[in-house]
Amino acid sequence: WWSGTSQSLGAVLSFATRWLPEGQTLATRDVHASLRSGGQIGWLRWESPTLVVEVQDLQIGWQLRPLLERRREIAPLQATQVLLTPRTPEPPPPEEPLQPLEQLRLPLDIVLDFDLRHLRWAAQTPVDVRDLRGSYRYADAQHALTLANVDVADGRYQGRLQVQADAPMAVEAQVSGRVQAPLPE
Repeated sequence: WWSGTSQSLGAVLSFATRWLPEGQTLATRDVHASLRSGGQIGWLRWESPTLVVEVQDLQIGWQLRPLLERRREIAPLQATQVLLTPRTPEPPPPEEPLQPLEQLRLPLDIVLDFDLRHLRWAAQTPVDVRDLRGSYRYADAQHALTLANVDVADGRYQGRLQVQADAPMAVEAQVSGRVQAPLPE
């Protein structure tokens, strides 16, 4: 019964902050969402030593039943504004060169439909993205991202990306777009 109340997700998020790794914090306000079906979060802020993520007016929906079948369906995932602020970390010690991934498998199938009205990468060179809509799917050892729309840098784009979860991790991508640029006379 409690997991269906509009306070259950807020209580779990509050409890989860105690279990985050060192250097990470999570804060929320105006949470009216349940563990069983999602709901609304007025404000969410997650911080790590390298990144701060702040989300305004988050709407998230899901059902628990598909989880019993090893599927996670999240729809909708909508937000009015997402602000990503990188922090300049201390220079890491020299490491071995990065090795290519051998696999990127997930423990369950995922269906995620998203709609972000405004996303801002607030780095030294900021980037504003508007009307980011699409879906992400993971099933049968295949990642699939579909961008229905994204407005960035005076252009509007759509695209599709598929990546195998196992090496050689073949990639298939298609992108189309329309760019508006001023032309001289």
